[in-house]
Amino acid sequence: FRRVLFRSKIESQEGIDNIDEIIIKSQTMDMFPLTANQLGIYYECMQTDKIKYNLPSVIRFGSDIDPFKLKQAIIDAIEAHPYMKTRIVTADDGQLRQKRCDDIEIDDIEIVEIDSISNKQIMENDITFIPIENNQLFKFKIYKTPAETVLFNDIHHMITDGVSIDLFYVDVVNAYEGKSLTEEMIDGFT
Repeated sequence: FRRVLFRSKIESQEGIDNIDEIIIKSQTMDMFPLTANQLGIYYECMQTDKIKYNLPSVIRFGSDIDPFKLKQAIIDAIEAHPYMKTRIVTADDGQLRQKRCDDIEIDDIEIVEIDSISNKQIMENDITFIPIENNQLFKFKIYKTPAETVLFNDIHHMITDGVSIDLFYVDVVNAYEGKSLTEEMIDGFT
């Protein structure tokens, strides 16, 4: 529904004749310029090794949530949202670019069995600096306790915002429930 609404809004803008042509063209390109916002975030993050622009969250589920099935649902949702695999690179001409990496393997999503874990422990242990240049810009980790399944994630603001994270988690839930996912058509490259 939101994708259709977004497409309609883009198509109604002056100067946009055919959104389908823009989508097709963007799917054939490998490198894209950074937006002004991304450039600002990049340069601010490059000034320090301190954690900046991370968007961490913890979601606690009941013990009935299978951590291995949850891990696969996350992987499936990432595959449906290949923009998440974007890498920020310096091109041959010295310019910063977003590099499309749809086929790249993602880092392993660790499943840790533990007696219990608090949000404070997760914040202290798992929220770390994410190097921006030529690096995966998200992390996931699953904790399995006797009482619950806990999902930690940290996604850098270079590739997401609050609305995008919500849409991503709708697809995680759908994948967990065995529903098929539709690959994203309009993303940060479009």
